[in-house]
Formats: sequence, structure tokens, C-alpha cells
Amino acid sequence: MNSATQTNRPNVPIPAPIFMGLFLLLGYSLNQTWSMTLDAGLAQFYAGWMYIFGATILLLWCFGLFIHNRTTIMPRNPVNRLVIQGPYRFSRNPMYLSLALFHLGIGIATGNIWHIVTFAPSMLTIRFFVIAPEEHYMRATFGSEYERYCAKVPRWF
Repeated sequence: MNSATQTNRPNVPIPAPIFMGLFLLLGYSLNQTWSMTLDAGLAQFYAGWMYIFGATILLLWCFGLFIHNRTTIMPRNPVNRLVIQGPYRFSRNPMYLSLALFHLGIGIATGNIWHIVTFAPSMLTIRFFVIAPEEHYMRATFGSEYERYCAKVPRWF
């Protein structure tokens, strides 16, 4: 791969879902070693699944927008268009918000306290290792158009 191709894409080392999966695996492993669960019954289980369901709907909505706008969903690939419709009118990172809701939903539904404990480190990892390089790339690619968007729409985290 030549250097021109390398600079025409975000410098994201690992996609966010993999980071989140690693932290969920860590939470699961910690719970296997030092069990810390909270069981509030079916209400807790259904509440967690409501988070997971909401996360799934949000993620599919975002995927649909990216497909409709004919740009990539993959954070390691070059983008050709700024998506600012739908949930992107309220958050610059609704896909990552959906991952956050999914992570919390798993923790709530299973009662695994370790999933809740690993939530903040998971989101901070995504913030600094995925969102920061993406934003740098978007500024370089879209310039003032992206700056205006950032001025109007907050980051999720």
C-alpha cells in the first residue's frame, strides 16, 4: 500500500466493535473468576434487552443512512461523503452510542457487575483510539464543512 492510500483513510487501529467485544470478554472473564452479579429478576433482564433492542435499531438506522449515502460503514476505509441526517443531527457518533447502549444492555440483562465496571474503560478506549483518529481524518477530508457540523452537533462522549 502506498503512502497516499494510507493517508486517505482514518488511522483507526482496531474497529470499535472489536474493542467493545474485548471489554465484554474481559467482563465475562472477570465474572468467571470473581463473580459479581446482581439479580433483580425479570425486570432487570427485560430492561437490559430494551437497551440492546434500542442499540440495534439505532445501529441499523445508521447503517441504512450510510448505504443510502453510498459511503463506507467501516471506520478504517476512506469516506466520500459526510452523513448528517437522522441521528447524526443530534450526535456525531450514534453508531458508537449504539455500542455503548449494547454494552450496558448486556451488563444489565445478565446482572454482570463487571460489564458495568468495564463500560467506562471501553468507551474511553473507543473515544481515544477510534473517534479521535476518525475526527482528525474527517477534518482533513471535509475541512470547513466538517467544522461547521462539529460546531452544531455534539460528540457522543
